[in-house]
Amino acid sequence: MKPSIAVAALEEGVINTSSTVTCSGYYHYRDITLKCTGVHGALNVVSAINHSCNSFFYEMGRRLGINTMNTYRKCFGLGQKTGIEIEEASGTLDSPAYRQSLNQTWYPGFNLQSAIGNAGDVVTPIQLANYCATVANGGNLYKCTLIKSVKSYDCTKTISENKPVLLRKSTFSKTTMDAVRQGMHLVGTVGFCADTFSSLSVEAAAKTGTSQVEKTVNGVTKITNNGFLITFAPYGNPEIAICVALEGAPSGSSVAPVARDIYNYYFSSKEPDTSTNKADQTNSETTTVIQNYESILLP
Repeated sequence: MKPSIAVAALEEGVINTSSTVTCSGYYHYRDITLKCTGVHGALNVVSAINHSCNSFFYEMGRRLGINTMNTYRKCFGLGQKTGIEIEEASGTLDSPAYRQSLNQTWYPGFNLQSAIGNAGDVVTPIQLANYCATVANGGNLYKCTLIKSVKSYDCTKTISENKPVLLRKSTFSKTTMDAVRQGMHLVGTVGFCADTFSSLSVEAAAKTGTSQVEKTVNGVTKITNNGFLITFAPYGNPEIAICVALEGAPSGSSVAPVARDIYNYYFSSKEPDTSTNKADQTNSETTTVIQNYESILLP
């Protein structure tokens, strides 16, 4: 969620690219104290994205309020159906109206939690992938599709082909989008994903995320993590955007190897060989990769 909130804060003028917020490791608001993931000191928006500083974005949530944040999140397709050819969920963007529909009370502190995606916000992996693509291309939101084209039975003719459908043309400034992408670039090159992405043939931008969910096993309810990562590459001329969502993963950075392997496959073979032998080889490689990812998961 943080890149979209950064866009909102910059576009609404509550900060500029030079503005800083000081993170002491805790954020105090009214009678509550919220913890950050570290003690980050004074951060501007680019550094705040790189360090995923909760304190910085709590402050953005306080300044912006939920209605403004949701307006911008919708510009990136969050909380809305993407338009794919199969059934999909729209997700939910938390708001006073949503809480009222559940006979719950909206508290001002939810503005802060929603700014880091920890309130009642629910989005789908494909929404996150499209959100990432929208950031990568400068803010233009496109309809999603699972079908590039329909071929004849022998693949000699193209029967139909899906063309890009622009849902919303960007109105965001270049300064805003450059700052957000620079923050994500740092995540991929010097931040949480730097070690994993260091072997890539291109530079990638990324943003990690972790969601907490309640899980009941044998009558015992525990809070478990799910790891998320959005990423695009190459940084200077994006071709591909990825969302990795892995249930039970301890953090977003822990799922970066999945994105790395997708990148390696994509950039080494943009037009895969469709021969039987190649398909068999790919299936074998995929099985091995999936087995390797089991080591990421929590016991």
